[in-house]
Amino acid sequence: MIAWKHKIGLLISARNQVIEPDFNQYRPAGVSVHSTRIRKDQDFTNVDTMNTLQASARDAAAVIAQAGVDIAVFGCTAASFLHGGGQDIQLARSLQQAAGIPVITTATAVVTALQALELKRLTIITPYIDELNEREGAFFRNNGFDVKRLKGMDIEQTSKLPGLTPAEIYHFCIKYFDSGSDGLFISCTNIRAMAVIPYLEMHLGKPVITSNQASLWCALRQSGNNDHCEQAGLLLKEH
Repeated sequence: MIAWKHKIGLLISARNQVIEPDFNQYRPAGVSVHSTRIRKDQDFTNVDTMNTLQASARDAAAVIAQAGVDIAVFGCTAASFLHGGGQDIQLARSLQQAAGIPVITTATAVVTALQALELKRLTIITPYIDELNEREGAFFRNNGFDVKRLKGMDIEQTSKLPGLTPAEIYHFCIKYFDSGSDGLFISCTNIRAMAVIPYLEMHLGKPVITSNQASLWCALRQSGNNDHCEQAGLLLKEH
């Protein structure tokens, strides 16, 4: 039997194509990643489909625990910030009860990462439509952050999200970053934002957090793994 130091479980939408490659690319040696997919029949990312995804996550949590993972991540940003500050914690508790192991949500991981870097004033970039952007802004404000700017790409079709190129994400972030921000958060686990973190940090001179980066970082730290990653920004490099 392979002696992995830590095993991370992912609870993800069946339509997510990005979070698994990101975790596998940036995970430290000795860490394995195991996934359970949550059925998502509609090819839309909106309030209704995120509510459905959240409601289906308990069954997935019970399944992923059978893989013997140390911790599970509910890897969907929108479905974990959907109902305001504090609901992400309640959701994690519900999933933990179903799984019998520690569970974190992406929204909680992002808040924890921002606090670790002492970032208060934020620019938030998302691929979402306005109804999700409004809820995301409220979530972060309720958690004590000053959202200087929140700009979405207005993409509702889920299958279009992985097709956003890192270059497109980079230029969109540069265009809409508010210089009065302490840092940048790029939301969504289904876009290829981790690839552009070092370039954005170099250009902006500010820390950059992404959904997948924060989720991996938080899962590693809560598992007791303090290994660093040089390629995934200040968060995984220095914290």
